[in-house]
This record gives sequence, structure tokens and C-alpha cells, in this order.
Amino acid sequence: GRTCARPGGHEDARSEASRLLDATKAEMKKELQSAINKADADISVKVDESEKSIAEIKKNAVASVEKVAKDTAKEIVSALGGKADAKTISLAVSSKIKG
Repeated sequence: GRTCARPGGHEDARSEASRLLDATKAEMKKELQSAINKADADISVKVDESEKSIAEIKKNAVASVEKVAKDTAKEIVSALGGKADAKTISLAVSSKIKG
């Protein structure tokens, strides 16, 4: 068989390999956690941007619905033979939309 130049050589080598493996694992874990933290931060920023976009879309949608409602109300009043100025119709629709 094989013999070591010094007693306990295999144990020392195993111990050193184990130490290096532990150090490598710790470094990989640290790098992974750093990457996860960066991804979490990026996702958070994108969520905030998306929420702002959605809020803007909702705001524009409500404005569009209100305009269509006002135009429709004006046409209905006209079709029924009524006379209402745009301001009166606008105020009536706005008050109903706002609750």
C-alpha cells in the first residue's frame, strides 16, 4: 500500500479539504444571498412602477367613462325633446359618478 511521508497526513489533507469546502460554500451562500437581495430590490422597484401605471390607467379610464356618460346623457336629453345645457348635464353626471 501507500504510505504517507508523515503520520496523519491523510487526516491533515482531509481537514484542509473540508475547510476549503466550507469556505467555498460560505462564499457561494453569501453571493447567492446578495443576488437574492438585488433581485428583491429590483422586483420592488418594478412593482412600484406597475402600481403607478395602473393608478394612472384607472384615473384615465374614469375620466373617459365620465366623458362618455356626459355625451350620452346630453344625447338622451336631446332625443327625449328636453333642453339642458352642457354645464347642467356635466354637473349632474359628475355628481352621480362621484357618489
